[in-house]
Amino acid sequence: MVMLHLIALGYFQLLRYPWIYLAMIIFILLQYRRTQKTERAAFNVKISHPWLEWVLSIGAGIFAGIVVTLALAFLHLDATPTDAIWLWGAVAVLGLFDVRLSCIAYGVAPLGILQALMRYAADKGVHAPLWLLSAANLDLRSLLLMVGIVHVVEGLLIYIFSKRGASPLFVQSRRGQVVGAYLIQYFWALPLVVMTSTGTFVPFPVLIGFGGMVIGDIPSREARQSAPYLLVYGLFMTGLTLALTNFPTLYAYEAILSGALHGLVYVYFRTRAKDAQPVFVRPNRGVKVLATVYNSPSRKMKLTAGEIILKVANMVVNSPYDIHFALDQNPAYVKLEVMDLRGEIRFVGTPIYFSDPHQLGVIIVPDEHAREYAKVYHMGIGKWLWRWWSSRSRLLVVGERAVMREASAYLKSQGGAAVDQDVSQQFLG
Repeated sequence: MVMLHLIALGYFQLLRYPWIYLAMIIFILLQYRRTQKTERAAFNVKISHPWLEWVLSIGAGIFAGIVVTLALAFLHLDATPTDAIWLWGAVAVLGLFDVRLSCIAYGVAPLGILQALMRYAADKGVHAPLWLLSAANLDLRSLLLMVGIVHVVEGLLIYIFSKRGASPLFVQSRRGQVVGAYLIQYFWALPLVVMTSTGTFVPFPVLIGFGGMVIGDIPSREARQSAPYLLVYGLFMTGLTLALTNFPTLYAYEAILSGALHGLVYVYFRTRAKDAQPVFVRPNRGVKVLATVYNSPSRKMKLTAGEIILKVANMVVNSPYDIHFALDQNPAYVKLEVMDLRGEIRFVGTPIYFSDPHQLGVIIVPDEHAREYAKVYHMGIGKWLWRWWSSRSRLLVVGERAVMREASAYLKSQGGAAVDQDVSQQFLG
């Protein structure tokens, strides 16, 4: 009971100083909003529901944060606010180069190197700033335990949320063909509180996430197959940290190993997706479903990615135009003949509303005539901020030129011939 009371006090401190946690959940919302904007640009419809995904992410993150907090308290985690500051700083710096690196597994690796260097400098009598020398006293054991347990929970969350977090898009395959694919991404902000050396609990929120491209499988199945790798990684790091309890000098090497193993897991996921045979390609007959639009007839009929629509209103379809023609023949009610993922035929139907009688709400995989596709690349926070500032600067320049033209027109109408700098400043004001 005393432990639970102290944890409750730690969460009270988190409510008093929630800024890091709020920044994390705002980042998650921006990511889901960015996904929706990409879908609108590609398909001109709303497929995902960012606010719903955001709320579910927050709820799952809070529950997972409490579970991890209790687990870390049971293992007698002994961290300090300095450890939190160093870890957040390392993650923030890495995130400037690539958002994918905003993971505590990568953040611990440079801290292990820095601690080894600072201890070596202290032994040699090298003078350094006090804030830099504080890295020599980092509790890497606590940070590594956090890395292990958090990734165990991350693997479980990915498995639970495997049917969510997938966004469709068209990409170019290795052979130059435009095919359907999915971009899956999950984010959770864990409001952790950890024990300090004085026996109190302090806030220590962390952000976890997973993402990747899916070309050769159904996104939910790909997520379920990827989850065990992170689960095993987390169990391995937790077990290794506990095994090295009596060998604290080896924690710096384990920290480096933590980032390296996590990188290998990512490279494996990326290589498997890159070498996979595309499955969202045009079938020999019918049209294959890539995605369904939110709150559409196709959602009501529970069509899923990878299924093949063979007939619409008893008419054979082989293109979106065939679907529209079949819907025109019977705009009140639609009946589909569908081949599911197991190759079995099923029949589904639903009323079609008069407000939009020509739309089934289904996105079809691209055919051989498709030319437009998306290029997916990783962007760092620093690059995103630079693009935002550059675009803002261009808007200011364009606005200033427009004001100068208006000033010139005004002076000419008054008999003047040129724009004076003072006059332009008056217009800008």
